[in-house]
Amino acid sequence: MDTTLSPPAQADYNNAAVGIAEKLYAARQTIKKADDNTGRTMKDVFPPHNLAGLGLALEYERMGNQPVSSLLAAIVTQRAVTCRALKETAT
Repeated sequence: MDTTLSPPAQADYNNAAVGIAEKLYAARQTIKKADDNTGRTMKDVFPPHNLAGLGLALEYERMGNQPVSSLLAAIVTQRAVTCRALKETAT
Protein backbone atom coordinates (compact mmCIF):
# COMPACT_ATOMS: atom_id res chain seq x y z
CA MET A 1 0.00 0.00 0.00
CA ASP A 2 1.50 3.30 -1.12
CA THR A 3 0.95 6.10 1.40
CA THR A 4 2.87 8.77 -0.52
CA LEU A 5 0.89 11.96 -1.02
CA SER A 6 0.90 13.90 -4.24
CA PRO A 7 2.84 17.19 -4.02
CA PRO A 8 -0.35 19.32 -3.76
CA ALA A 9 -1.80 17.00 -1.11
CA GLN A 10 1.51 17.05 0.80
CA ALA A 11 1.54 20.86 0.67
CA ASP A 12 -2.03 20.97 2.00
CA TYR A 13 -1.11 18.53 4.76
CA ASN A 14 1.99 20.56 5.68
CA ASN A 15 0.03 23.82 5.76
CA ALA A 16 -2.63 22.26 7.98
CA ALA A 17 0.04 20.82 10.29
CA VAL A 18 1.80 24.18 10.59
CA GLY A 19 -1.53 25.89 11.33
CA ILE A 20 -2.28 23.40 14.09
CA ALA A 21 1.25 23.79 15.48
CA GLU A 22 0.83 27.57 15.60
CA LYS A 23 -2.45 27.22 17.52
CA LEU A 24 -0.93 24.70 19.93
CA TYR A 25 2.09 26.95 20.49
CA ALA A 26 -0.15 29.92 21.30
CA ALA A 27 -2.23 27.79 23.67
CA ARG A 28 0.92 26.43 25.35
CA GLN A 29 2.24 29.95 25.88
CA THR A 30 -1.07 31.05 27.42
CA ILE A 31 -1.16 28.02 29.72
CA LYS A 32 2.50 28.49 30.67
CA LYS A 33 1.91 32.11 31.65
CA ALA A 34 -1.09 31.08 33.75
CA ASP A 35 0.88 28.26 35.38
CA ASP A 36 3.81 30.56 36.10
CA ASN A 37 1.49 32.60 38.30
CA THR A 38 0.21 29.61 40.31
CA GLY A 39 3.53 28.49 41.74
CA ARG A 40 2.91 24.92 40.57
CA THR A 41 5.88 22.95 39.35
CA MET A 42 5.93 21.04 36.07
CA LYS A 43 5.53 17.81 38.03
CA ASP A 44 2.31 19.18 39.55
CA VAL A 45 0.87 19.91 36.10
CA PHE A 46 1.19 16.33 34.77
CA PRO A 47 -0.67 13.44 36.40
CA PRO A 48 1.39 10.40 37.50
CA HIS A 49 0.10 8.32 34.55
CA ASN A 50 1.50 10.84 32.01
CA LEU A 51 5.22 10.61 32.64
CA ALA A 52 5.99 10.76 28.90
CA GLY A 53 4.29 14.15 28.71
CA LEU A 54 6.21 15.31 31.76
CA GLY A 55 9.47 14.16 30.19
CA LEU A 56 8.76 16.05 26.99
CA ALA A 57 7.77 19.19 28.87
CA LEU A 58 10.90 19.06 31.04
CA GLU A 59 13.11 18.55 27.97
CA TYR A 60 11.41 21.45 26.16
CA GLU A 61 11.97 23.60 29.26
CA ARG A 62 15.62 22.46 29.43
CA MET A 63 16.03 23.59 25.82
CA GLY A 64 14.94 27.10 26.80
CA ASN A 65 11.35 26.63 25.60
CA GLN A 66 12.47 26.61 21.98
CA PRO A 67 11.75 23.89 19.41
CA VAL A 68 15.38 23.10 18.59
CA SER A 69 18.65 23.28 20.48
CA SER A 70 20.73 26.43 20.44
CA LEU A 71 23.43 24.53 18.57
CA LEU A 72 21.04 23.54 15.77
CA ALA A 73 19.67 27.09 15.60
CA ALA A 74 23.24 28.43 15.23
CA ILE A 75 24.07 25.91 12.48
CA VAL A 76 20.89 26.77 10.59
CA THR A 77 21.68 30.49 10.83
CA GLN A 78 25.31 30.00 9.81
CA ARG A 79 24.39 27.97 6.74
CA ALA A 80 21.50 30.30 5.83
CA VAL A 81 19.08 27.38 5.76
CA THR A 82 15.35 27.91 6.19
CA CYS A 83 14.22 25.79 9.09
CA ARG A 84 10.45 25.75 9.34
CA ALA A 85 10.54 24.71 13.01
CA LEU A 86 12.47 27.87 13.85
CA LYS A 87 10.42 30.18 11.68
CA GLU A 88 6.97 28.97 12.69
CA THR A 89 7.55 28.91 16.43
CA ALA A 90 9.65 32.05 16.86
CA THR A 91 8.28 34.36 19.54
